[in-house]
Amino acid sequence: MLAVPSNTLVRDGEVSPPEYSGRGRHPQVPWQRVDAWRALQSETAWTTLDVRDGEKGPLVTEVIRCRVNARTSTGGTGPGEVLFITREQLSDGSYKHDYYLSNADADTPLKVLARVANAEHRIEECFQRGKSEAGPGDYQVRTWIGWQHQQTLSLIAATAHRWLQRHELARACRYRARNLLPPLRNQRRT
Repeated sequence: MLAVPSNTLVRDGEVSPPEYSGRGRHPQVPWQRVDAWRALQSETAWTTLDVRDGEKGPLVTEVIRCRVNARTSTGGTGPGEVLFITREQLSDGSYKHDYYLSNADADTPLKVLARVANAEHRIEECFQRGKSEAGPGDYQVRTWIGWQHQQTLSLIAATAHRWLQRHELARACRYRARNLLPPLRNQRRT
């Protein structure tokens, strides 16, 4: 899944092209921006999904999808893809839209696409945690390979740190439970 800007040009694959007049090239569905395509969709076309639990309650998003061909940067036509748009209502009543192109099958469930689209925040949090907890936050690398090595080691160290925190917490809970709860009958404290 690839996040794309709102000015990406697509050709709707679910709309039939205009009638052929008998002369010249066969007509095709015209190119249009993804934000213009979204504006043409009715309110009933949107599906409301409960994606996951968030910090302030369940994360609810509205989604819509369509089979499209996207225009490439060189002006050509890319392969058939799924245009996937999410929208979330902001506190002032307006909507925030995010646009994605995916090479997933057309019958991929909407909930799966929505979960993948909303995973980007967790991935960014993981990178931030790796940089702040386990890696030098201001470390500058000069090559792509150096960056990959530094990020990999930071993420491994952050994962080990999290695992140790959880293990230590579980051990502390077992210790507290063992020492604070009264012993059962016929059992001595150790």
